[in-house]
Amino acid sequence: MKFSMTWLIALVTFAGTLPLLALNGTVQPLTFTGPVLGNTVRFSLYLPPGYASPGNTNRYPVVYHLHGIGGSSGGQQTNQVPANHELAVAAGLIEPCLIVFPDGYNNSMWADSVSMAKPAETDVMQQLIPHVDENYRTLGTRSRRAITGFSMGGFGAAKFAAKFPDTFAACVIYDGALHTWTTLNANHPDIVAEIFNGSEAAFNQFSPWTWTTTNAMQLRAEMRFRQVVAALTVYGRPWRDFVRVTNAIAEPYIETGLPHSLGPILDAEGTNSWHYLAQAFAAASAPPLTPVVLPGGTNVSLTWPSVPDERFDVRRAASLAAPVVWQTLVTNWPASATTTTEFTHTNALLAPTGFYHIERKP
Repeated sequence: MKFSMTWLIALVTFAGTLPLLALNGTVQPLTFTGPVLGNTVRFSLYLPPGYASPGNTNRYPVVYHLHGIGGSSGGQQTNQVPANHELAVAAGLIEPCLIVFPDGYNNSMWADSVSMAKPAETDVMQQLIPHVDENYRTLGTRSRRAITGFSMGGFGAAKFAAKFPDTFAACVIYDGALHTWTTLNANHPDIVAEIFNGSEAAFNQFSPWTWTTTNAMQLRAEMRFRQVVAALTVYGRPWRDFVRVTNAIAEPYIETGLPHSLGPILDAEGTNSWHYLAQAFAAASAPPLTPVVLPGGTNVSLTWPSVPDERFDVRRAASLAAPVVWQTLVTNWPASATTTTEFTHTNALLAPTGFYHIERKP
């Protein structure tokens, strides 16, 4: 999807070195030789406190955090993100996680450049994720893996989540530079030339706009997005409308009014984001919500697996053709005391067609 507006917003991060925050865990810069491309793959890795303790065999969820333009796998993010995570763990909002900081080759938009001189997507998907799962005690499943990113990294996080919904359970976008082809040309013709060789078709292969449309049905059912916006409202608001309205995908959206700087954004909304990821992990690990649909007169009875104390939203759409319009039939419907929950949609069969979506509430 394209927008005709032209925005002259530079993607910059705040310069200078901030004091390091105290960490209980450890962060290491690491490299390995990629088995697919034979290149040197760089990343930094946060291990939570106690990871290396004798006798500790615990396995951990993994969060991949993507840097902004001009960044690398190192820098202040490798202190700011873990420190904020440790605050959330101490508050009981999420369990300890491994945090991986990939290298996006400074300005790749987290794509594979046409020349493959900067293979950021291949590094993450085909080389780094397998390497981390093979060499560290991760839980190693989609239901315990999430992706987050700041600025250009927000673009990348949205792309990875939309393009690879079988790999990630959730995505948090921090003041994302959610460029369309039009806005990238207007603001970063150097990236258009170097990474995409001037080709819109090449850009589309790595665009969250393209892949959200392509995988909308699966994303609607399985992916958790959260968007925290600071200065880049000119990108955040169109993306919000594209996700929520055009593709009917639920996405919490928060505007902070803060500058385009990761530290203050994490201070304001980081712990809420960690809690959101914890909820996403729990939802993705729960039994799938595959309802049994039974007609009865003009009514439809929906039955699905549940456990006591769960609650659900039930929605219906007349068609799955975009833009999908979901009607909320009931919100916070309580689970029954048994292993299944039932909801009856009265007079449902008076309509020619109907599609149902059941969402487990956090």
